Amino acid sequence: MYNQSNARSVNQVATSKHPTKRRKIGCLGCFGYCLLTILVVVVGFFAFNTIRNKIEEKEQQKLEARFDYEQKLSAEDKLTQAFNKGEISADTYILQMAYSLYDVEKLDPLYKSDNDIDFAPNLFDLIIRHIDELSDATLEYVAKNTMMTDIRIHPDASQDTVAYDKKWKPFSEYVFANEYDITILDKAVLSPSGKFLIWYTETGKAAVKDETVQELAKTVDDIAEDISDFLDIDWDYDFNKFNSGSYKDMKTVLDECGIDENAIEKALPIFIYEPPNNDGAAAWYCRDMKPFEEFMAWLGKYIVSEDEVKEVSSVYSLPYIVIKTSSISNMESLNVIFAHELTHHFQRIYYNDLSYNAPGFTSETVANFVAASIIKNKGTNTLVNSHANAYIGAVEHHYVNMIFGETSGYAEFVWAKSYADIVDNGKQYLKESLLQKEPFKFLREKAGDSYQMVLEDLAVRNITKDYQEKAFISTDYPKPIASLGRYVDSQENSIYPNCFHYYYLDTKSYYASKSLIQMKNDGETKIFIKILGRKKENYRLVNTLYCDIGKELIIADFSKDDFKKYDEIILALGNCDTINSPKYQLISLSPAVVDLYETITGLEELNPWEVNGDCITINVKDFVEGATTLTDYLNRAIPYISAEVESEDTAIIVEYLGAIKDEINRIGDGFKQFGEMFDYKTVRIYTMPVKNTVLSDDEIHKMALDMMPNPKLKIIDKVEDGMHLSMGGGIQPFSKTQLIFYTVITKPGEEKVMYRIEFEK
Repeated sequence: MYNQSNARSVNQVATSKHPTKRRKIGCLGCFGYCLLTILVVVVGFFAFNTIRNKIEEKEQQKLEARFDYEQKLSAEDKLTQAFNKGEISADTYILQMAYSLYDVEKLDPLYKSDNDIDFAPNLFDLIIRHIDELSDATLEYVAKNTMMTDIRIHPDASQDTVAYDKKWKPFSEYVFANEYDITILDKAVLSPSGKFLIWYTETGKAAVKDETVQELAKTVDDIAEDISDFLDIDWDYDFNKFNSGSYKDMKTVLDECGIDENAIEKALPIFIYEPPNNDGAAAWYCRDMKPFEEFMAWLGKYIVSEDEVKEVSSVYSLPYIVIKTSSISNMESLNVIFAHELTHHFQRIYYNDLSYNAPGFTSETVANFVAASIIKNKGTNTLVNSHANAYIGAVEHHYVNMIFGETSGYAEFVWAKSYADIVDNGKQYLKESLLQKEPFKFLREKAGDSYQMVLEDLAVRNITKDYQEKAFISTDYPKPIASLGRYVDSQENSIYPNCFHYYYLDTKSYYASKSLIQMKNDGETKIFIKILGRKKENYRLVNTLYCDIGKELIIADFSKDDFKKYDEIILALGNCDTINSPKYQLISLSPAVVDLYETITGLEELNPWEVNGDCITINVKDFVEGATTLTDYLNRAIPYISAEVESEDTAIIVEYLGAIKDEINRIGDGFKQFGEMFDYKTVRIYTMPVKNTVLSDDEIHKMALDMMPNPKLKIIDKVEDGMHLSMGGGIQPFSKTQLIFYTVITKPGEEKVMYRIEFEK
């Protein structure tokens, strides 16, 4: 394309209304072309660089703004950072962590969370690790404030088995903090199915409206049926009376509400009130206890004061669910939270073993997966949506933790959705994984060859948000692993198992530079590449490619029309293996850069001039070739510059660049014609300063003319503003150096210079 364009430019000059006459070009003409070429090259280079840099800076700002999410730290993050830096002691670390859970007003403002909702820290694990460094006061505070929860997450539940397994201060697992009192609940509603007994009050801090409770009563029945159908687990509830006094008191409330008192032993209790916890928890499920655990709970009454076990004394049976009054204002989020907690109850039915506790992955994963699957929300502002966003913010590393069992399991429900949709019988395998010591290994083996498709499906859905159930949708998009320059750039990275890398390419910009995107796989596993296109707010899969080990692959060619209908192209790179991490190079290269490289390489092979002392030797053939090479390159580069222009003055700038292009064409054609007409092979220029002479200025000018061979002539002899300029020459017809010229410049009181110019055939 470019060669044809140049040919047309040459033809236009050749057929112009003012045809060029064939004539010899003197030395001044040669110098003029040389200086003009250098000037044009310098101006063109700086203009090109300035425009390109401003546009690339603007594009980078746009991209960074798009993914400029404010980093927010939880109280746990801040405390852990301070402890690791040695700013606080282990005792302060644990005590402040406990404050963040149970009494946030006592928490040092330096460590208060930036978030509305956080995951609960594993406080028991931290205590056991630092037990020898903790004061009695800290241990006592933790013991007083620890609830008897088996499964609890922020804001619903996080499982902790350490205290039970280690038998460390066993009473502390069952001691309830002061003010955790359900005896204030003076009203009750039985769900239509009789499965749930909801306790509440219309007065005080824990007050809730009757109509809200009635709506909740209908919701819990539907959720229970949906979970039962989804997991294929029949409903079951075993009543375990825990406190006879409370049992008698709560029966009285049933009588006052006109509910058959036998319901107290048939329905799972749901307590709606506002406990003083400030950890963001909105609901939690407390499992039943084994006889040994009940004994330890009873023993706790004698170890600590009666006020400190007020709530455990008020709970009449196990298991039960607590819902905070403040969480009911958002029914969609509440339904998802409750479904999560109730799924834990169904898991307990499935385990049929009070001593068994599944790991966070997959117990929390399945709970979130079930809740997101059965709740038909209209919006995306629920707890599990925030879990999906947490995953999207860490797609490049988070899911590798599944392999090692080092994850809490909440964010993995998005992965579980792809697993269930792609793997035959995948939902059943997720359920069975609850009973496995190594759940990921079990699920990976069950998936077989289809597991790669699970990852490919997830890589695409992270962008397209293609879910019927809105609870799976993340409202954020994956951040780019790196930016890829359009003209020439290379990114080297490794992809962890189960993880993805994303690159965002602005279609208009990459088409302007006609970039070619290539990949080289330097690792030990195959890589899949999902190419997605965005048009306004709509995303779709365009193509799927695979790069084998040790191979190179062209991913996108922006000199073709494959992607022109899209505003943006997204590359999603994934690992086809669950053990090794492939290493790759992603390379972007524009023809403009290739052209520049080839031009510079060609110029390096030329030898247009040599400098030896006071003599400059110009090799005319190489000089002309170099000059025409530069003008031809500038002629090809200007269209790239024009395509990059984006400003209010675009039309003016493009017109200006067009005029520069025409001028460069004329200069290039002039050099080509000069090369055709100029018969001399070498030009030598000698600089001869005239120092400490007794000759006058006129005598110096006469001497220079006398030094010329015959026939000789004086071309210029002029004095202006005290400066005397003379030029002349001579001819040697029978010598290789046929033409010799001189120039003398003198001015009274200043340095005098003589130049000798020889033209050799």
